[in-house]
Amino acid sequence: MIRRGIGSIFGRLLVTFALTTVSRADAPAEPPDFKEVYDLIRAHVAGLSQPQLDRAAVQALVAALAPKVMLVAEDSQTNAALNAPPLSRTSVYDGEIAYLRVGRVANGLPEAIRKTCENLLATNKLKGLVLDLRYASGTDYAAAAGVADLFLSKERPLLDWGNGMVHSKEKTDALTLRWQFW
Repeated sequence: MIRRGIGSIFGRLLVTFALTTVSRADAPAEPPDFKEVYDLIRAHVAGLSQPQLDRAAVQALVAALAPKVMLVAEDSQTNAALNAPPLSRTSVYDGEIAYLRVGRVANGLPEAIRKTCENLLATNKLKGLVLDLRYASGTDYAAAAGVADLFLSKERPLLDWGNGMVHSKEKTDALTLRWQFW
């Protein structure tokens, strides 16, 4: 059952919604009706415009469902991030350490990393790999799992982002480096 109370605190209307007093174990399974709560706020909060309420509702909904959903604004900075190459920089340091900076975690990233590593391994005796994710945009979990799969020869659980556990594939051509520990 929902109780509605309206009180004034320092000149602002405060709309409160409280469930009847129940212990956590007895908490009702059904949340308050969204439309009813939305309409109560719209009707009783002074100085709140319809666009402000809509913006707040959208932001709260997206925040509550993150990272499964996200809002993408259409501006030049967002478009640049969406169009960034999978790998934005590659280097070899001291002739032994490959450095790959990820520009965008998206479809095509595993293939770009595989191709770059194979090319670098063909001309260098690499002992290590730095995969720099600091400036990466994108949230393609399948691509992230695909990158991890590149380096595993046996089947292993990788990650579950809500579509069931994704596993690496057993293979003989996993990317390996001639590891040396100092």
